[in-house]
Amino acid sequence: MQRPLARTLLFVAMFAVITAMSVRGCVIMADSQPDYRAALRRTEAVFRGTVLQVVELSVPTIPPHDGSFLPIRMVVFDADVTWAGVRSRRVMVFTGFGSSDCGYAFKVGHAYIVWADRDDWRTPEELHTGLCKNTVAVEDADEQLRQLGKPRMVKK
Repeated sequence: MQRPLARTLLFVAMFAVITAMSVRGCVIMADSQPDYRAALRRTEAVFRGTVLQVVELSVPTIPPHDGSFLPIRMVVFDADVTWAGVRSRRVMVFTGFGSSDCGYAFKVGHAYIVWADRDDWRTPEELHTGLCKNTVAVEDADEQLRQLGKPRMVKK
């Protein structure tokens, strides 16, 4: 009878860690008048890109547990300009499905200013974004673009 209790406690602990990570990210980025230049220094990748594809995936939980999977979205962008961290036109960014996992609802064919970081708890090279970042549709990004200044073109 101890095994089911141990599994339940492990699940609760994993849920608490994931929730704390999401909440922590939301608190850090929540600002009524953000200083985007300062945020740029704390963010690993900032670019403008058009969504080419959104792929729904199920990835194994970390640590792996009884074949459990988490839903996640992989978004493929055609990045044309960057302020930080992007060297090629094709950029893959992961996000959740929304609500409690802070996933951003990207739409194919729409352009965004994407703010993303690498999460070492999964794969160090994966970029992740969500509602708690400064990611926004280009048509709503006037203040960001003003503060960020001139970007670099992405050539390859």
